[in-house]
Amino acid sequence: AKESPEAFACFAAYPLLVLTYILWPLNWLFGQWEKFVFFVFRLNKEKQKYTEAEFRMLVSDVREDGVLNETEHDLIHRTLRYDELCVGNCMIPLDRVTAVGEHENDKKVFRIFRETNFSRVPVYRGEKGDIIGILYRADFYENLLAGKKDYSALIRPVSATTAQEKVSVLMKRMQRAREHMMVVKEGGAAVGIITREDMIEELLGDLDDKYD
Repeated sequence: AKESPEAFACFAAYPLLVLTYILWPLNWLFGQWEKFVFFVFRLNKEKQKYTEAEFRMLVSDVREDGVLNETEHDLIHRTLRYDELCVGNCMIPLDRVTAVGEHENDKKVFRIFRETNFSRVPVYRGEKGDIIGILYRADFYENLLAGKKDYSALIRPVSATTAQEKVSVLMKRMQRAREHMMVVKEGGAAVGIITREDMIEELLGDLDDKYD
């Protein structure tokens, strides 16, 4: 066959053609039988083959077999959980939020930006629970270089969400609005903030971004 492939192909073509004609009725019969079984038992070929719980077990089994490493396994499970997450599951609580007052001393604001390296901070009026906007570090520094201390005109508006909103829904909303940070409110008062990074971390794990 290796020495004369063309001759071998011609020789084999006829027997294969004969087998095709012989086996065609059987192939047709099995096809009709499959349709009959699906019809009788009301089976749907397009129906989901695995439930989410079964798929989770399958992923765990595959990891134990060494096909997936720990990182890949965790990423799949995080992805499955993502649609179930609410903002309250991944927001930063208010007591952990670094914020500045609307009329804070410019030297204190400068020190906060320098020590935290944050690119933006929430701004509150009166009490921390009344977040009214966001101050960007770049705007603040540019203002200082211009010899200005009052930064109230630089405060940008901030949108609000609730702890019950789905993370997957909020992410799309923030992308459309091109917003990086939102304040989480309950009963009209801030209870925390959430950023795109917080939501992405739910998929990829902790992101060590000291300039966030």
